[in-house]
Amino acid sequence: MGLAVVYGIVKGHNGVIAVESSPGAGSVFNVFFPLVDERAGDRKERTGRIPRGRERILLVDDEPAVVEMTARTLERLGYDVEAAGSGVDAWSRFTKDPYAFDLVLTDQTMPDLTGIELAKKVLGLRKEMPIILFTGYSESVSPETALQAGITEFLMKPLIKREMAEIIRRVLDARAAKSR
Repeated sequence: MGLAVVYGIVKGHNGVIAVESSPGAGSVFNVFFPLVDERAGDRKERTGRIPRGRERILLVDDEPAVVEMTARTLERLGYDVEAAGSGVDAWSRFTKDPYAFDLVLTDQTMPDLTGIELAKKVLGLRKEMPIILFTGYSESVSPETALQAGITEFLMKPLIKREMAEIIRRVLDARAAKSR
């Protein structure tokens, strides 16, 4: 994981990172989280089946490990996944056949073409295309700014299988209901 992802996770749990660095000696990262008032065993886990599907998803991330892991997870859930390693690559694939995809699942922080910039281009060709944006940490995007850009849903990394599956299913089902 990159430092931005770690920072996003820590911040999302109301934690703090303290960094000590000395030239030639390296760096030390201390991560602090607030105390939790429940025991790990007391947490109620969501049960039941994880939603599945058969739709075609364009997955976009510039981190190969994230692409591989996420694509594998989505494929196990029944989806047909086309993976792109950059926003530029995704745009190229999308423009070849804009109606070949049912959903775009894209990272925000990528060189050359960010997730929001990609979303705007995609929505310029297909205004009804559902887009889910995910990020580890970004001061330039929030759920509100994503919504204003036409993004359907916003997720924080790391992507949790059940949460991702439920959001994807909700977005795709809402799209299907609108087209009836």
